Amino acid sequence: MKNGINALLAQAGWSADSVQQVLMSGGGCAIPRAISNMKAMFPTASFPVGKFEVSETQCIGACLHGKFLFELVSLSLLMCVYLYIVVV
Repeated sequence: MKNGINALLAQAGWSADSVQQVLMSGGGCAIPRAISNMKAMFPTASFPVGKFEVSETQCIGACLHGKFLFELVSLSLLMCVYLYIVVV
């Protein structure tokens, strides 16, 4: 598990410290050893408190990703408007 996560982080160009939240889903998220391993790998990340149903975690993940994309697009649009104002 650690090797796969480290390879994924390297491929994305991220460090473990850049991960802000970790949301675990599936049967493995109930295993104490898996939880402690994830917390050790991402010491600065927050782990949502509570247990979610497997079907809920996909929705929560989609919402978090949507929030990230919205903030990214909002920033891009703001920069375009600023550039338009400066150029014109």
